[in-house]
Amino acid sequence: MTHRKRVLLVENDPKTLELVRKSLEHHKLDLLEAASAEEALDILEREDVHLIVCHVQMSGMSGTDFLSELRNWDTEIPVILTSDEGREKEWLDALQSDADALLTRPLRKEAILKAVQKAFQKSEALSAL
Repeated sequence: MTHRKRVLLVENDPKTLELVRKSLEHHKLDLLEAASAEEALDILEREDVHLIVCHVQMSGMSGTDFLSELRNWDTEIPVILTSDEGREKEWLDALQSDADALLTRPLRKEAILKAVQKAFQKSEALSAL
């Protein structure tokens, strides 16, 4: 029996969440959703997740703070961060945060799929070592 990979979508904008969901739903992935970084951390305490797609600019804990907290848990879950165009400070923070990929919003379906596939390939290659 093959287990489907689980992707946690951390996004506070319903339209962007819908776009990411539609981009990934036909690719044999189980999708979990969180509207905040805090909710995502709660989900991660009880669910196995293989990849996280997280927006940087959120109220409460930012996406980069979320990633820092996640790395303190000693986990190697790949994380793709998304950020709005023209937000240079957030991009610099994201670049320094150990993210596996950075995507600029507005997001495009092709870019989402490519980043997800690349993150899974990298994760599988590392686990084979």
